[in-house]
Amino acid sequence: MGKISKALDKYASERKSYAPQPLPVASPLTHDDIIVLVAYDEKTGHLLKADPATGNVDERRIEELRVGGTVLRLLENQLIYPGGKLTARGIEEARRLAGVAELNAIARGIEEARRLAAVAAAIPRRPAAPDADRDRLLRETEYSLDRAIPSEPEPEPKGGPAPAPTAPVEPEEEFIEVYAAAPSPQTVELPPPAAPRPLKVLPEPKPAAPPAPPPQPLQPKAASKISHGHGQPPVWDEAAIDHNLVALTDPHSPEAEQFKILRTNILFPLVGSPPRSILVTSSGPGEGKTFTAANLAISIALNINRYVLLIDGDLRRPQLNVRFGFGAVPGLSNYLAEGTPLPSLLLRTRVDKLILLPSGPPPANPSELISSERMSSLLAEVTNRYPDRIIVIDAPPPALAAETGVLARQVDGILVVVRYGSTRRDDLADLVARVGEKKILGSIVNYIENPASRYYGYKYAGYGKRKDR
Repeated sequence: MGKISKALDKYASERKSYAPQPLPVASPLTHDDIIVLVAYDEKTGHLLKADPATGNVDERRIEELRVGGTVLRLLENQLIYPGGKLTARGIEEARRLAGVAELNAIARGIEEARRLAAVAAAIPRRPAAPDADRDRLLRETEYSLDRAIPSEPEPEPKGGPAPAPTAPVEPEEEFIEVYAAAPSPQTVELPPPAAPRPLKVLPEPKPAAPPAPPPQPLQPKAASKISHGHGQPPVWDEAAIDHNLVALTDPHSPEAEQFKILRTNILFPLVGSPPRSILVTSSGPGEGKTFTAANLAISIALNINRYVLLIDGDLRRPQLNVRFGFGAVPGLSNYLAEGTPLPSLLLRTRVDKLILLPSGPPPANPSELISSERMSSLLAEVTNRYPDRIIVIDAPPPALAAETGVLARQVDGILVVVRYGSTRRDDLADLVARVGEKKILGSIVNYIENPASRYYGYKYAGYGKRKDR
């Protein structure tokens, strides 16, 4: 019996361990999600209606739907494909929701009609008059109407004085006065017969003023001008784009090829899955971390199926907005300190699939802002919501800014930039100790000078001087 009991217990435990796990529950659709789904383009089957002239959809609107979570919730409910096209289930659900909205509108109309009927029923009414009183009321009504309607004047007897000509009474105004007194004929109190009133002479219509000239069309601004006002997003200045963005300005150079190799190693690792968020930093200033983060983001965005959000996490010495041809623009610091909506801070760059979130004006408390719960929620939102997007963050050296250690704990991988012949071994060991070696994807050696490959470099100023370089 003991062996049978043990066998039954073992069978029960194994069956419990292999029990099917419940599938994750999809997020419920919001009211805005349903409005977007119902308004899909029936011709193309896409979530957004295409421009009749170009056949393209509004990329900015797609980005807003992604940031707001509509795209993810529709994907989770299997209503759209990753490209934005509705599935068969999505089309069926959109038509069903449109019918529900129409039925709700009809129901609201019926309910309003019932409410008005109840209000009318609550109004006290005069009891019905006997037949004799009703006949008297009809005679009085006919008499009033006869006095209101003009008739031909009867001829006077010969020799009598001719009466002064009188103007006919306007019947329309009389009717308005009678029926405006009460909503029901049973409660109407007829006015006494009115004396004839003189004819009103309408003034001659004044000549119409000449139409105003049509407004002159605004002259389009050149793409190189930066617009900050009237709700218009800033536009990059083509001439101000940094030539050190070699992945964009010289895509066939040896330097750009090195970033393509780095991109391949990150997106297609030999072991494990590729990282969704990457932090780029260095042990000290002047080692080229911003140069590396910008060119890596451009190289990934030039890939076929990858979108990139480049975040300037250096609130102390921001540079990415200048590198990409923008002037002084709001950014991450405004989002964290003032609650500015995120979509209004995202900038389209010269690369189609690359969106830049600039640092914004340097705040007085950068470490506290980066360490806040709002920053953690932002990283979790932009990393987990969009499966086809890579997040690249340019962060200051951890030995000079405490916020880099906070960011390092919230990303999937870390790239360390090393300046050839300058970075000290002790500083590099200190960086690894601060961020942890488990998330380090590798190191990038910068400032190598040789005939075959020439790496660009520029200084990272402002963090302070170091005596032992």
